[in-house]
Amino acid sequence: MPGQEYYRQSRSERREHQRKVQFYSTSTILLILALVAVSAFLWLQISAKGEQFKKAEKLETIVAAQEQELTVLRSINPYQYKYAQILSSNEAMQDMLPGWVTRVYPAPNKIGELEAMMDMGAFILDQSKFTLASHKSYGVESPVNALYRLNGVLPTGTSGRYQIGMHFLFSTPRPQGEPGISKYASCFARLDVNNKRVIERKIRFSVGKKNNELITGDVMVEQGVHPISVLLYCDDESYYSGQDVEISMSFREPGARSFKKSSESIFHLYQRSRS
Repeated sequence: MPGQEYYRQSRSERREHQRKVQFYSTSTILLILALVAVSAFLWLQISAKGEQFKKAEKLETIVAAQEQELTVLRSINPYQYKYAQILSSNEAMQDMLPGWVTRVYPAPNKIGELEAMMDMGAFILDQSKFTLASHKSYGVESPVNALYRLNGVLPTGTSGRYQIGMHFLFSTPRPQGEPGISKYASCFARLDVNNKRVIERKIRFSVGKKNNELITGDVMVEQGVHPISVLLYCDDESYYSGQDVEISMSFREPGARSFKKSSESIFHLYQRSRS
């Protein structure tokens, strides 16, 4: 019948229309979800880059601060005054602070190579006892074997023969070492006062029953303040380096009965900014 045929055709068209509407609705929802996902991904990427940028800015600030600190340390100059005038100069005496200006280098193959090398950092060493890894606590980059170059001034209250002692103490052999294999210490020490060589010694021995070495030297000085410099390092042949090597320095003034260890035996002259 015509009416029934029309009804079936109309119902088929409605179903087709509903399928199209459902398809378009589903497609639209999926498209919206895809756009939301892409937007979220882009937002996360932008946020991550923003965090990385902030971290990079913070790192640059830290590096700039460390470079500024290193610049200040390198400006600390033990030799900016004439020493005959230091004791009579109130301004110079106010600029004297305890401790060595200590610069850190990688240990050279030959000591002559040091002059062509750039230090890896600097710090003030204000202790009478230290190791060749003390620079790590100051944030200075750590070479495998570090060379310390110490500079300062040595005040003397009287004229006469001044004695200086350097004591090396090496850690006992490590238990994982192979039995019967000797553990050698191979280090170098040099000390100058008033540009005169007081100590220059190559330390090399098998650490077993003996695990320390005392080196002494003496120099004639006048009353006043004198430049003093030290080089210390252990080479690649040494089983001991860094934290394994403890060094202490002691001083015996003219007329004194014994050596004295003090963190205030050596000073540096701080170069203050002039306003």
